[in-house]
Amino acid sequence: MNPKQVLSKLSLLFFIPLFYMNAQNYVGGGFGGSDFHILDEHASQLIFGSIGIASGIQFIHKGEMGLHNVEISYYNNYLSSPSSNFNTESWRAGIRYTYMLLAANPELFGKTCGVYFGGSVGTFFSRQDYYYYYKPAEANAVADVSWIWSHSVDISAEFDYNIAEREYVSGQIDMPLLSNISRPEYSSSGDYNYSENTWKIKMFGTTELFPNNFSLDFHLNYQRPLYWNFNIQFSYEFYYSFYNKPSDIRMYANNFCGGLFYCF
Repeated sequence: MNPKQVLSKLSLLFFIPLFYMNAQNYVGGGFGGSDFHILDEHASQLIFGSIGIASGIQFIHKGEMGLHNVEISYYNNYLSSPSSNFNTESWRAGIRYTYMLLAANPELFGKTCGVYFGGSVGTFFSRQDYYYYYKPAEANAVADVSWIWSHSVDISAEFDYNIAEREYVSGQIDMPLLSNISRPEYSSSGDYNYSENTWKIKMFGTTELFPNNFSLDFHLNYQRPLYWNFNIQFSYEFYYSFYNKPSDIRMYANNFCGGLFYCF
């Protein structure tokens, strides 16, 4: 048997259990709103926040022994501050793969539940362009650009409450154990060229162990059949993050989305 045939058989051994064996798969996406707030002391001592957009696509596989979850998300907000001549535009995006094993199958109010534990790997990027407005000339300039890029290995847990076929409520929580964090460069003398900094975003930076890079990501989802093999989903996400090197950056978001999923 040549190497190509071996790889073919190994791939079948992986994908056959993934899509069969009493498994349920969901693939789809959603769109909604994001209530986002950030304090980034590299750029300003002010807290910025506003309502913006939230979106994402997702694949969920639920088998007899566990689940796989792949999610890609994107957010955009135009943030304001208590000072009328300070605001910023924010872009955030993330991707995460989660694998969890079924730990227990209790019953609650006559319905079956699933308790899962496992882990995830993911990356999250957040960038803000800070604008300063000068009156009465109404001139404006981008005075600073700041970002945080985090790659992490997380611990994950999920609780599912199965109401009926293809109808369920789930809650998932993720927290990082090991992270690699990239932040802008700093100048103690104050002569750093911030306009050049825009083009020097680094993908990798400092490796940190919990709790030096603390974040909490909680998802609450509800799905139910809509028509044929399609489900409708309503989701809520709470995200909080804190990192203090070399200056504090704190952010939190409440995200709400509605979406459509195909079940097979």
